[in-house]
Amino acid sequence: MADDNGEYRYRTFGNTCEATVEDAIVSFQSVCGELEDELAEASRPIVVHDSIEQLPKSSGGVTVLDSEISQDVAELVLEHSGGCDEHRFDLHVAPPFMESWPLQINTRLTHHTEDNCEAVVTTHVSIDLLPLKNLYHLNYNSDSGEIMIPYTGLYQF
Repeated sequence: MADDNGEYRYRTFGNTCEATVEDAIVSFQSVCGELEDELAEASRPIVVHDSIEQLPKSSGGVTVLDSEISQDVAELVLEHSGGCDEHRFDLHVAPPFMESWPLQINTRLTHHTEDNCEAVVTTHVSIDLLPLKNLYHLNYNSDSGEIMIPYTGLYQF
């Protein structure tokens, strides 16, 4: 829910943890726990699903030109067609973690739009990774770790 500064905090509503009012994005399907009232560091939270079967299909026609992770925020530079309407991009993840070094997680990048224009557009997207850090903490009982996130890079915390 947005506070007086227009920033978003993680709040539990029923059985879901949400970080944004716009588009009613669900960050994950359970209570926020330790994330309750934490400030979301980016415009969109990473979307955590309960299982791989719940992951949506990745959207085609999107190219990741650049990505960088700073603290708990992934900054993506995406190239796609459009130019006439709004676009929304979401990064979805689901356990189990793949036990490798570093750990990996199943990931999908989705693109939502009604835009039929064909210009090549570059979009910058900020994604809050705190829900993924929380999932790691719940699975490994550790506050520090590394996760390789497809489309994004190595998340170290």
